[in-house]
Amino acid sequence: MRSRNFYMLEFKKPELSDIEWVKECYDKTRIVDCEYCFGNLFVWSDIYKTEICRFKDFFVSRTPDETGFSFCFPKGSGDYDEILSLIEKDYDKFSFFGLNHGDKEILQKIRGDKYVVSSNRDLFDYFYKVSDLSELKGRKYHKKRNHISYFEKNYNWKYEKIDSDNIADCLKMNDRWQMLNSDKLETGIDLEERAIRRAFEHYDELGFVGGLIRVDSEVVAFTLGEEMTQDCFCVHFEKAYADMRGAYAILNREFVRNELQDYYFVNREEDMGIEGLRKSKMSYYPCMISEIFDAEKR
Repeated sequence: MRSRNFYMLEFKKPELSDIEWVKECYDKTRIVDCEYCFGNLFVWSDIYKTEICRFKDFFVSRTPDETGFSFCFPKGSGDYDEILSLIEKDYDKFSFFGLNHGDKEILQKIRGDKYVVSSNRDLFDYFYKVSDLSELKGRKYHKKRNHISYFEKNYNWKYEKIDSDNIADCLKMNDRWQMLNSDKLETGIDLEERAIRRAFEHYDELGFVGGLIRVDSEVVAFTLGEEMTQDCFCVHFEKAYADMRGAYAILNREFVRNELQDYYFVNREEDMGIEGLRKSKMSYYPCMISEIFDAEKR
Protein backbone atom coordinates (compact mmCIF):
# COMPACT_ATOMS: atom_id res chain seq x y z
CA MET A 1 0.00 0.00 0.00
CA ARG A 2 1.11 3.56 -0.62
CA SER A 3 1.85 5.53 2.49
CA ARG A 4 0.09 8.82 3.02
CA ASN A 5 3.44 10.55 2.54
CA PHE A 6 3.26 9.62 -1.15
CA TYR A 7 0.58 12.22 -1.71
CA MET A 8 1.19 15.89 -2.31
CA LEU A 9 -1.38 18.64 -2.48
CA GLU A 10 -1.39 20.21 -5.94
CA PHE A 11 -2.98 23.65 -6.10
CA LYS A 12 -4.20 25.53 -9.16
CA LYS A 13 -6.28 28.55 -10.14
CA PRO A 14 -10.03 27.86 -9.96
CA GLU A 15 -11.67 27.42 -13.34
CA LEU A 16 -15.30 27.23 -14.40
CA SER A 17 -14.81 23.52 -15.08
CA ASP A 18 -14.23 22.99 -11.34
CA ILE A 19 -17.79 23.93 -10.36
CA GLU A 20 -19.25 20.44 -10.14
CA TRP A 21 -16.59 18.69 -8.05
CA VAL A 22 -16.22 21.65 -5.69
CA LYS A 23 -19.97 21.76 -5.09
CA GLU A 24 -19.99 17.99 -4.51
CA CYS A 25 -17.47 18.49 -1.69
CA TYR A 26 -19.51 21.38 -0.28
CA ASP A 27 -22.71 19.32 -0.39
CA LYS A 28 -21.19 16.56 1.71
CA THR A 29 -21.15 18.95 4.68
CA ARG A 30 -24.17 21.15 3.76
CA ILE A 31 -22.11 24.32 4.04
CA VAL A 32 -23.96 27.63 4.39
CA ASP A 33 -20.95 29.87 5.15
CA CYS A 34 -20.35 32.49 2.45
CA GLU A 35 -16.65 31.62 2.12
CA TYR A 36 -17.75 28.34 0.56
CA CYS A 37 -19.70 29.54 -2.48
CA PHE A 38 -17.94 28.61 -5.69
CA GLY A 39 -19.07 31.75 -7.50
CA ASN A 40 -17.82 33.95 -4.68
CA LEU A 41 -14.51 32.09 -4.64
CA PHE A 42 -14.14 32.39 -8.42
CA VAL A 43 -14.83 36.11 -8.80
CA TRP A 44 -12.37 37.05 -6.03
CA SER A 45 -9.69 34.46 -6.86
CA ASP A 46 -7.59 36.63 -9.20
CA ILE A 47 -7.67 39.49 -6.71
CA TYR A 48 -6.53 37.46 -3.72
CA LYS A 49 -4.44 34.92 -5.69
CA THR A 50 -6.54 32.08 -4.32
CA GLU A 51 -5.75 28.55 -5.50
CA ILE A 52 -7.72 25.34 -4.99
CA CYS A 53 -6.90 21.68 -4.60
CA ARG A 54 -8.83 18.42 -4.81
CA PHE A 55 -7.53 15.66 -2.55
CA LYS A 56 -9.68 12.53 -2.73
CA ASP A 57 -13.12 13.74 -1.59
CA PHE A 58 -11.83 16.95 0.01
CA PHE A 59 -11.77 20.52 -1.26
CA VAL A 60 -9.20 22.93 0.12
CA SER A 61 -8.09 26.40 -0.97
CA ARG A 62 -5.13 28.58 -0.05
CA THR A 63 -4.48 32.31 -0.20
CA PRO A 64 -1.04 33.89 0.30
CA ASP A 65 -0.72 36.25 3.27
CA GLU A 66 2.02 38.07 5.17
CA THR A 67 3.11 34.94 7.08
CA GLY A 68 2.76 32.29 4.39
CA PHE A 69 -0.61 30.88 3.43
CA SER A 70 -4.11 30.97 4.82
CA PHE A 71 -6.11 27.81 4.10
CA CYS A 72 -9.82 27.22 4.19
CA PHE A 73 -10.59 24.33 6.50
CA PRO A 74 -10.92 21.22 4.27
CA LYS A 75 -14.48 20.50 3.15
CA GLY A 76 -15.80 17.14 2.02
CA SER A 77 -15.50 13.67 3.49
CA GLY A 78 -12.72 11.29 4.40
CA ASP A 79 -9.72 11.12 6.72
CA TYR A 80 -9.26 14.60 8.23
CA ASP A 81 -6.06 13.49 9.93
CA GLU A 82 -4.58 12.63 6.54
CA ILE A 83 -5.43 15.93 4.84
CA LEU A 84 -4.29 17.98 7.86
CA SER A 85 -1.03 16.01 8.02
CA LEU A 86 -0.29 16.82 4.38
CA ILE A 87 -0.79 20.54 4.94
CA GLU A 88 1.31 20.47 8.12
CA LYS A 89 4.08 18.56 6.34
CA ASP A 90 4.32 20.89 3.36
CA TYR A 91 3.92 24.28 5.06
CA ASP A 92 5.86 25.74 7.97
CA LYS A 93 3.77 28.86 8.42
CA PHE A 94 0.05 28.80 7.75
CA SER A 95 -3.34 29.31 9.32
CA PHE A 96 -6.91 28.16 8.76
CA PHE A 97 -9.83 30.54 8.22
CA GLY A 98 -13.57 30.21 7.91
CA LEU A 99 -14.08 27.45 10.47
CA ASN A 100 -17.61 26.92 11.74
CA HIS A 101 -18.43 25.13 14.99
CA GLY A 102 -18.32 21.73 13.30
CA ASP A 103 -14.89 22.40 11.81
CA LYS A 104 -13.63 23.63 15.16
CA GLU A 105 -14.78 20.41 16.84
CA ILE A 106 -13.10 18.26 14.19
CA LEU A 107 -9.82 20.16 14.49
CA GLN A 108 -9.76 20.01 18.28
CA LYS A 109 -10.72 16.33 18.34
CA ILE A 110 -7.91 15.37 15.94
CA ARG A 111 -5.24 17.85 17.02
CA GLY A 112 -6.18 18.64 20.61
CA ASP A 113 -4.63 21.93 21.69
CA LYS A 114 -2.05 22.08 18.89
CA TYR A 115 -3.94 25.00 17.30
CA VAL A 116 -4.97 28.33 18.77
CA VAL A 117 -8.61 28.78 17.73
CA SER A 118 -10.12 32.26 17.94
CA SER A 119 -13.49 33.72 17.07
CA ASN A 120 -13.39 36.26 14.21
CA ARG A 121 -16.35 38.60 14.70
CA ASP A 122 -15.72 40.53 11.50
CA LEU A 123 -16.44 37.38 9.45
CA PHE A 124 -19.64 36.23 11.16
CA ASP A 125 -22.36 35.50 8.58
CA TYR A 126 -25.82 37.07 8.96
CA PHE A 127 -28.83 34.85 8.22
CA TYR A 128 -32.43 35.97 7.70
CA LYS A 129 -35.71 34.21 7.04
CA VAL A 130 -37.01 34.78 3.53
CA SER A 131 -40.47 35.36 4.98
CA ASP A 132 -39.18 38.15 7.24
CA LEU A 133 -37.45 40.00 4.41
CA SER A 134 -40.42 39.55 2.09
CA GLU A 135 -43.10 40.80 4.46
CA LEU A 136 -41.27 43.19 6.83
CA LYS A 137 -44.02 42.71 9.39
CA GLY A 138 -44.12 44.14 12.88
CA ARG A 139 -42.92 47.23 14.70
CA LYS A 140 -39.26 46.35 14.33
CA TYR A 141 -39.49 46.88 10.55
CA HIS A 142 -41.44 50.14 10.80
CA LYS A 143 -38.53 52.26 9.55
CA LYS A 144 -37.88 49.92 6.61
CA ARG A 145 -41.52 50.15 5.53
CA ASN A 146 -41.41 53.94 5.81
CA HIS A 147 -38.32 54.12 3.58
CA ILE A 148 -39.97 51.85 1.02
CA SER A 149 -43.20 53.85 1.12
CA TYR A 150 -41.26 57.05 0.48
CA PHE A 151 -39.47 55.47 -2.50
CA GLU A 152 -42.70 54.12 -3.99
CA LYS A 153 -44.45 57.50 -3.73
CA ASN A 154 -41.61 59.65 -5.03
CA TYR A 155 -40.08 57.64 -7.87
CA ASN A 156 -41.34 56.06 -11.07
CA TRP A 157 -39.74 52.69 -10.40
CA LYS A 158 -39.85 49.07 -11.47
CA TYR A 159 -38.07 45.81 -10.59
CA GLU A 160 -36.31 43.56 -13.14
CA LYS A 161 -34.54 40.24 -12.88
CA ILE A 162 -30.95 40.53 -14.11
CA ASP A 163 -30.20 38.81 -17.41
CA SER A 164 -27.99 39.31 -20.46
CA ASP A 165 -30.18 42.19 -21.65
CA ASN A 166 -29.59 44.44 -18.63
CA ILE A 167 -26.13 43.50 -17.32
CA ALA A 168 -24.55 46.42 -19.21
CA ASP A 169 -26.91 48.80 -17.41
CA CYS A 170 -25.84 47.35 -14.05
CA LEU A 171 -22.17 47.83 -14.92
CA LYS A 172 -22.86 51.43 -15.94
CA MET A 173 -24.58 52.05 -12.60
CA ASN A 174 -21.69 50.39 -10.74
CA ASP A 175 -19.16 52.66 -12.48
CA ARG A 176 -21.11 55.73 -11.43
CA TRP A 177 -21.58 54.38 -7.88
CA GLN A 178 -17.84 53.88 -7.55
CA MET A 179 -17.11 57.40 -8.85
CA LEU A 180 -19.51 58.87 -6.28
CA ASN A 181 -18.14 56.81 -3.37
CA SER A 182 -14.43 56.28 -4.05
CA ASP A 183 -13.34 59.00 -1.61
CA LYS A 184 -15.79 58.00 1.14
CA LEU A 185 -15.34 54.27 1.65
CA GLU A 186 -12.72 51.88 2.93
CA THR A 187 -9.78 50.90 0.74
CA GLY A 188 -10.70 47.95 -1.44
CA ILE A 189 -13.56 49.57 -3.33
CA ASP A 190 -11.55 49.16 -6.55
CA LEU A 191 -11.07 45.47 -5.78
CA GLU A 192 -14.80 44.99 -5.32
CA GLU A 193 -15.40 46.68 -8.66
CA ARG A 194 -13.13 44.12 -10.33
CA ALA A 195 -14.95 41.25 -8.62
CA ILE A 196 -18.34 42.59 -9.73
CA ARG A 197 -17.15 42.86 -13.32
CA ARG A 198 -15.95 39.26 -13.24
CA ALA A 199 -19.26 38.17 -11.72
CA PHE A 200 -21.21 39.73 -14.58
CA GLU A 201 -18.73 38.43 -17.17
CA HIS A 202 -19.48 34.84 -16.06
CA TYR A 203 -22.98 35.47 -14.69
CA ASP A 204 -24.82 32.58 -16.34
CA GLU A 205 -21.95 30.09 -16.11
CA LEU A 206 -21.71 30.60 -12.34
CA GLY A 207 -25.44 30.27 -11.84
CA PHE A 208 -25.84 33.74 -10.38
CA VAL A 209 -29.27 35.22 -9.76
CA GLY A 210 -29.80 38.96 -9.43
CA GLY A 211 -32.30 41.77 -9.52
CA LEU A 212 -32.31 45.50 -10.17
CA ILE A 213 -34.41 48.60 -9.59
CA ARG A 214 -34.92 51.19 -12.31
CA VAL A 215 -36.16 54.73 -11.84
CA ASP A 216 -37.54 55.85 -15.18
CA SER A 217 -35.03 54.13 -17.46
CA GLU A 218 -31.94 54.27 -15.23
CA VAL A 219 -30.68 51.46 -12.99
CA VAL A 220 -30.34 52.86 -9.48
CA ALA A 221 -29.77 49.62 -7.54
CA PHE A 222 -28.80 46.01 -8.17
CA THR A 223 -27.98 42.85 -6.22
CA LEU A 224 -26.79 39.33 -7.05
CA GLY A 225 -25.79 36.06 -5.43
CA GLU A 226 -26.04 32.29 -5.73
CA GLU A 227 -27.65 29.22 -4.23
CA MET A 228 -25.79 27.56 -1.37
CA THR A 229 -28.21 24.75 -0.56
CA GLN A 230 -31.81 23.97 -1.46
CA ASP A 231 -32.81 25.97 1.63
CA CYS A 232 -30.31 28.84 1.57
CA PHE A 233 -29.34 31.59 -0.88
CA CYS A 234 -26.26 33.80 -0.44
CA VAL A 235 -26.22 37.48 -1.47
CA HIS A 236 -22.75 38.56 -2.62
CA PHE A 237 -23.17 42.12 -3.91
CA GLU A 238 -25.70 44.88 -3.32
CA LYS A 239 -25.40 48.41 -4.66
CA ALA A 240 -27.77 51.40 -4.54
CA TYR A 241 -27.44 55.18 -4.57
CA ALA A 242 -27.35 56.26 -0.94
CA ASP A 243 -28.98 59.63 -1.66
CA MET A 244 -32.12 57.89 -2.93
CA ARG A 245 -34.05 57.23 0.26
CA GLY A 246 -35.44 53.70 0.30
CA ALA A 247 -33.41 52.39 -2.66
CA TYR A 248 -31.57 49.72 -0.66
CA ALA A 249 -34.70 48.71 1.24
CA ILE A 250 -36.92 48.29 -1.81
CA LEU A 251 -34.17 46.43 -3.69
CA ASN A 252 -33.80 43.97 -0.84
CA ARG A 253 -37.55 43.41 -0.51
CA GLU A 254 -38.26 43.07 -4.23
CA PHE A 255 -35.34 40.71 -4.87
CA VAL A 256 -36.42 38.39 -2.08
CA ARG A 257 -40.08 38.53 -3.11
CA ASN A 258 -39.40 37.85 -6.78
CA GLU A 259 -36.43 35.47 -6.80
CA LEU A 260 -35.97 33.76 -3.43
CA GLN A 261 -39.36 32.34 -2.50
CA ASP A 262 -38.09 28.76 -2.93
CA TYR A 263 -35.57 29.26 -0.10
CA TYR A 264 -36.03 29.44 3.66
CA PHE A 265 -32.88 31.41 4.58
CA VAL A 266 -30.83 34.22 3.06
CA ASN A 267 -27.16 34.55 3.99
CA ARG A 268 -26.22 38.21 3.60
CA GLU A 269 -22.56 37.59 4.42
CA GLU A 270 -20.26 39.28 6.91
CA ASP A 271 -19.84 42.94 7.88
CA MET A 272 -16.00 42.93 7.67
CA GLY A 273 -15.85 44.97 10.86
CA ILE A 274 -17.29 48.07 9.13
CA GLU A 275 -19.47 49.85 11.68
CA GLY A 276 -22.05 51.17 9.21
CA LEU A 277 -22.39 47.80 7.49
CA ARG A 278 -22.82 46.02 10.82
CA LYS A 279 -25.53 48.47 11.83
CA SER A 280 -27.30 47.94 8.51
CA LYS A 281 -27.23 44.16 8.77
CA MET A 282 -28.48 44.24 12.35
CA SER A 283 -31.34 46.57 11.34
CA TYR A 284 -32.90 43.66 9.42
CA TYR A 285 -32.93 41.53 12.60
CA PRO A 286 -31.08 38.35 11.60
CA CYS A 287 -32.56 35.09 12.81
CA MET A 288 -29.02 33.75 13.23
CA ILE A 289 -25.47 35.09 13.25
CA SER A 290 -23.05 32.29 12.44
CA GLU A 291 -19.83 32.33 14.46
CA ILE A 292 -16.67 31.93 12.39
CA PHE A 293 -13.21 30.98 13.68
CA ASP A 294 -9.56 31.25 12.68
CA ALA A 295 -6.95 28.69 13.73
CA GLU A 296 -3.17 29.02 13.96
CA LYS A 297 -0.71 26.24 14.71
CA ARG A 298 1.08 26.68 18.03
